[in-house]
Amino acid sequence: MSDGISRLGIVLLPDVASDARIRRMWSLLEDPELILPNIGRPHITAALVAEDDRETAGEALAGIAGNMQGMRIAFDSLGLFPGEQPVLFLNPVASGGLLALHRRIHDALRLSGTRSLGPNYDPGQWVPHLTLGRVPDAERLGPALAIANRFRLRFEVTFVALAAMRLKS
Repeated sequence: MSDGISRLGIVLLPDVASDARIRRMWSLLEDPELILPNIGRPHITAALVAEDDRETAGEALAGIAGNMQGMRIAFDSLGLFPGEQPVLFLNPVASGGLLALHRRIHDALRLSGTRSLGPNYDPGQWVPHLTLGRVPDAERLGPALAIANRFRLRFEVTFVALAAMRLKS
C-alpha cells in the first residue's frame, strides 16, 4: 500500500472440514485466464491493524480468541466488490452472533489503543465476506460468475480460531 504501513488482518479461520470445502470451491475457479487465485487460507477479515501493533492486538484479543469454540456461520449467496479487478466472494448471513463478535473485536482493539487501518472493516461499515478471488477484468466477470453460480450456496462454515494474518493487497 502507498502509505508504507504493513497491514495485518484480524481474521476468523475455519475448521479443517470447512477449510477443505472452501478450497474445493477455489479449485473450481483456478483458471488464471478467468480468476486470479486466492492464495492463502480461507478466512473472514474482521479488522485491519498495523503489523507493528501485532503484540498489543494479540493481548487485547486473547480473551475473545480463547472463547472461539466453533461459531457456525451460514453462507447463502455470492457477492462482488466492483473495480478494475472485481472481487468475487461468498456472502455470509450477517447474524447477530457474527455482528456481536465483530463489535467485541473492535471494542477490544480500541480499548488497547490499537488503531483500525481499514474503515471498511469498522462496525457499521463492514461487509463480512470470504474471498473467492479477483477477476482480472470486467470482461471475464460473466464466465467467473457462471462457474461460481454452480456452487451449492446454502451451507455452514464452522470458524474455530481468531488469528492475525498478513493479507495480500
